[in-house]
Order: sequence, then C-alpha cells, then structure tokens
Amino acid sequence: MLLTKKYNAAFYVMIFLLFAMLYSSCTKDPVDTVPPGPTPVDSLPAPPTTYKYRAPGDSYTIGQSVPIDQRFPVQATLLLATQQVTIQQLSVVATTGWTTWNLIAALNNNNSGNGFDLVTLLIGVNNQFQGRSKEEYWLEFTTLLNRSIA
Repeated sequence: MLLTKKYNAAFYVMIFLLFAMLYSSCTKDPVDTVPPGPTPVDSLPAPPTTYKYRAPGDSYTIGQSVPIDQRFPVQATLLLATQQVTIQQLSVVATTGWTTWNLIAALNNNNSGNGFDLVTLLIGVNNQFQGRSKEEYWLEFTTLLNRSIA
C-alpha cells in the first residue's frame, strides 16, 4: 500500500510539472519575427492593368466554321474580362491544317515579337490526322511550349 501511494504522489507531481512547463511556454503576445517595414509583396511592382495575349495554334484555335465570338481566344478574352483582366492586344497565329512544324515556321516568320503576358497553345490534332510520329510531335510541341513560356 505504501508503494502505491508513493507512485500516485509521483504521478501527480509529474502531471503538475508537465502543466507548469506547458503554461510557462505560452505567451500572450506572439513574437514578431518579421522586421517592420514593407513586406516583400508590398515591394513588388503593380501588375499591369492591360495584357497582351497570343494564341498560336490550328483550326481549334481559330474556331473553324464557328462565329467569331465562339472562337477560343475570344471566349478566353471575354472570360478574363469578367475577372477585371483586360486584354489590350490579341494576336492569333493559327490556320486550319497546321501541324506543330507549320506553327513553328509561321512564328519564325511573324514579326510581332515577344513580350506577351498570356499565351495559350492549341496544336497537335493535325499531327495525328496526318499520321505524323509521336516523337516528332513531342519534340516540336516542346519547342513551341518553351517558346511560349519565353
């Protein structure tokens, strides 16, 4: 019986010490680890109010046989406008029947340059339709994707 009371007392002492340590580690005011002054987000330049959008591709991009307002780039521009994103310039570089190779050639001959804020890339159905290899598609699509990102 004496042994049991001794362990009970030790148990209660341990519980008390545990709560005391937890309580003492709490503070009412959190420690401010961020130095005063502008935050990194505050120091970023303001985003532009208007954007330049390029839409390279094929018949899916130009919306072959559909009204202009149903074309993908136009629908994307209208959707962005509902989110207060204004497209000031839309450049569509696309023709029905183009493969990835045709699009690369057209972009090489297009003098509108770089500097687009938004690029959508819809290309590839004609590679498949014309029986081109998957390897050719992936190589050329990767080229187009890297160019779009740049």
